[in-house]
This record gives sequence, C-alpha cells and structure tokens, in this order.
Amino acid sequence: MSWSRTRLAFFSLGLLAVLGVMVPRVVAAVIDTSIFIVQEGDVIDEDVYVAADRGRIDGVIAGDLIIGLAGDLMISGRVDGDIYVAAGGRVTVADTGTVAGSVRGAVREVIVDGSVGVDVAVAALSTTVRGSVGRDVIMGGVTLQHEGSVGRDIRGWMFTAVVDGGVAGDVDIRVQSLEVGSDAEVAGDLVYRSTQDAVTSVSAEVAGQFVRLEPRSPFVVDLYLTLATVLSFLAFLLVGILVIWLLRSTTPRAAAVIQKKPWKVLGVGFVAAVALPVLGILLLVLAAPFLAKAAAMTLLVLLSVLAFVFGPIPALIAFGNWALRRRGGLFGAFVLGATVWRLGVWFIPIVGLALTLAVTTWGVGGWLVAAWDSRRRHAPPDPLLPPAIVPESDDASETDWEPPLPPLETSGADTDEGQ
Repeated sequence: MSWSRTRLAFFSLGLLAVLGVMVPRVVAAVIDTSIFIVQEGDVIDEDVYVAADRGRIDGVIAGDLIIGLAGDLMISGRVDGDIYVAAGGRVTVADTGTVAGSVRGAVREVIVDGSVGVDVAVAALSTTVRGSVGRDVIMGGVTLQHEGSVGRDIRGWMFTAVVDGGVAGDVDIRVQSLEVGSDAEVAGDLVYRSTQDAVTSVSAEVAGQFVRLEPRSPFVVDLYLTLATVLSFLAFLLVGILVIWLLRSTTPRAAAVIQKKPWKVLGVGFVAAVALPVLGILLLVLAAPFLAKAAAMTLLVLLSVLAFVFGPIPALIAFGNWALRRRGGLFGAFVLGATVWRLGVWFIPIVGLALTLAVTTWGVGGWLVAAWDSRRRHAPPDPLLPPAIVPESDDASETDWEPPLPPLETSGADTDEGQ
C-alpha cells in the first residue's frame, strides 16, 4: 500500500465513525446517559446510539454500536455488528468479549484481548492486540503492540511498533522504531519505512520479503501535517454542524436553491466574489483616517474568512443530498460532501483548488439567494384594498360628509330633443 493510500485509510476512519452517527440505516435506540451499561443476560435487538461518560457491555447488542464517550468502554459481552466509537479514554474488548464486525473510530487507547471479526481501524495513541482480529489492523498513532493473531494485514503509521504475533498477510507500516519479536509469524511481506533498522529476534519468521525503505520525508513532518489536516477537517465538520443547527431554517433553503437554480446561484456567488475585493479597495481608498483604513481591512479580512469557512456549507449539503438521494438528512449530506471535498483537496491539489473555488462560490451564492428570498418572504404584504380617500375640506367632518353622487345618465330621446 502506498503512503497516500495509507493516509486515505486513516482519513476515512473519522468519516466512517461520523457517518455511522449521522447516517443511520434505521433509527434505533438513542441513549444519553452518564453510564451506559448492558447487563449480562440483556439483549438489545437494534442499533444503539449512545452519548455517555463511560460504558460497559456484558450482554448482547444485536446491531451496531455507535458511541461517544468521555471515558472508557469495556466490552465483555457480544456486539453482532460494528462499533463506531469516539472516546477520550480506553476501549477494551476483554478476553470474553466478541465484536462480530469492526471496531472503528478515534480513541485514546484500544486493547483487544478478545475477538474482533473484521477490522480494527483506529486513530489512537496506543493500540494493543493480544486476541484475534479477523481481517486487518489499520492504525494511526503513537504505539502499536501486536501479540495476538491478525487474519490479513497490518498497515499504518506510528512512532513505535512491536510485532510479536501471527499475521496471515503483510505488514506495511511507517515507523520510527520497529521490533519484531520471537513469536512473530508473518505469512507475507514485512515492509517498513524508517530511518532505523528493526530490532529482530532470531526466532521471528517472515515468509516473504523483509524490507526497510527510506522514508520519502521526515517522519515527524509527515505526522504533524497529517494530524493537522485531520484535525482541521474535524474542526470544519464541527463548525459546519453548529452552523446548520443555528441556521436550521436558512441552511436547507440555501442548499435547495443550489440544486434548483445552480447557474443562477453560481452567478450570484461569482458577483459576490468579485465585489468583495473591489469593496475592500474602495474602502481603503475612500477611508481617510488610519483607523478607518484599519477598520476597512479588518472588515475585508473578516468577510473573506466567513466566505471561505461558512461559504461551502450549502454547496456541500446540496452534493450530499444528491449523492444520498435525500436520505441522509442535513448532517449526513454535509459530512459526505465535506469528506469528498477534502479528499479531493488533499490528494489532487490542482483539482482540489478548482473544487474549493467552485463549492465556495456556489455556497456563498446559495447563502445570498436564500437570505434574499427569506427577506422577501417575511416582508409585510401589500394591502388588499387602497387606503380610504378622506376629503380635505376644513368645514366637512366625518359625520356630515357624504360620497359624491354618480353622474346622471342621459337617454337617447333627451339627446335628440337637445339637437
């Protein structure tokens, strides 16, 4: 796997976790509590969505578990679906615990002493596998400790890695330091990018190639750039979700008008994009005092930041609605659109630049058109009848005023007599 594909996998972890929360297949149990517990013998026959301080699963969840935690999650029971988790603490699959699907998300620490049927795909400070993983371990973080069995591959990047268990496929990682222990059995290749040679036990078994490659750039630089990109994306998601919630009446109209009148909206956004710098230049030229010029520059910078931060949101929702056929809601559509946009920016810079300009222009146009339509919609209606005509005579009052008589109709005979 190339380094760009590895980064794509890590970047997708957050997407998978967020999409699991934002685009549920079926609305199921939604729980908001301080401590989430499924007791031994209890069975939940549906997907579960949880926000809690900490959690413990001793029973059975027959669907997916999507959970956000401030603390730890202990799984000693069974989850028949996938686990999507964001946790500030430790996620442990105990030796009696079973996850039939995958464990995906962003956590402080992951420990697998039991069984995970498919993948462990996490961004974590520490990942330890002492049990079994049916398919892949994909990890981005600081420390990987593998002492169990993996049914396919281990891939990712981390500062330190210890491979001291069975791997039925390949090991392809980017590390600062690597240790291959005496119980290591790799059925495929072991390829690692590092500036240091691995510390390898003489008892370790690697059936394929055992190769060290020189990293293409300093590890720390790649790490910081990747983390900065992922964190900025997550921050954009949070800001976008907050904006959608605060402007929940305007945002759907802005996205809808982009889908209904895309070229009109694009034209409005283009005019706004041209008018903004022109306005800034005019303010700088016409504003005489220094404080006025500073205020004009501050206003220009503020408007530009608002345009680039909030501008793309309606366009991304419009794309997500189109892709999901309006089945994901505003949040799900936004997450999908934002992810596709950021992936384009990250992996195809030239296309990403054009895509950024397009979504920003469309989005700003959508905001402006929706705001104008909203203003027109809330304008006071025109009166159904014209105002009453009141005579301007000083002598007349409301009591003695009478409307003028209609003109007399003349008959044809009267006309003939007059002639």
